[in-house]
Amino acid sequence: MDIQDIRQTLFSLGEDDYKRFMSSLLPNIHPDTIIGVRLPVLRKIAKRIARGDYLAYLDTCKRDYYEEKMIEGFVIGMADMTFDERCGCIARFVSCIDNWGICDSFCACLKFARENREEVWKQIVPYFISHHPYEVRFAVVMAIFYFASEEYIDDFFERISLITADDYYVKMAIAWAISVYYVECPARTKEYLMHCDKTSWIYRKALTKIIESKRVSDIDKAWIRECRSEIKK
Repeated sequence: MDIQDIRQTLFSLGEDDYKRFMSSLLPNIHPDTIIGVRLPVLRKIAKRIARGDYLAYLDTCKRDYYEEKMIEGFVIGMADMTFDERCGCIARFVSCIDNWGICDSFCACLKFARENREEVWKQIVPYFISHHPYEVRFAVVMAIFYFASEEYIDDFFERISLITADDYYVKMAIAWAISVYYVECPARTKEYLMHCDKTSWIYRKALTKIIESKRVSDIDKAWIRECRSEIKK
């Protein structure tokens, strides 16, 4: 499929209702840049590209539409390429991320990180202190998906303490991450919660997300509720 064929295919598969739904979830993106194609369809298109001349596609692909960016991200995750090639593609792609949907779906497809954790961690660390909100969110969400473990928890908490981006989607990602780390490493995360800034929006949101988690025990939720009640005093 050439680039023009891909775009024509996307427009033929777009659904107006789904476009409106996605537009409501992505308020910082102009609705005209969303076609309305569902994720399973985009993955299927990306898989077909990844099995062919994916390098030619990545050299010429367009990023005018949300779905085009999503397909590019999926191809980077799916294609059979070397570690260095994939890292190069990731670095180029991360700079174009401008919304949480692309960011999180891209992170989810980078499953190669599971077998290359040490090397991938080194690649994402600089993004924690980026001045671009979605580069920061990329680092945090990658930590959620692939580094929520005792091995990385201390480094992760140190990294998020350096984040200065005052962006809703960055702060929400950090709160989400803390809730996931609580599930995977409860003792260490509890210690973090006892000593972090209890006046911050992130702290309050993290407590809420921990309570909402189905993977947290009732006993732990009771402790979290006590922490939340202390905020109001």
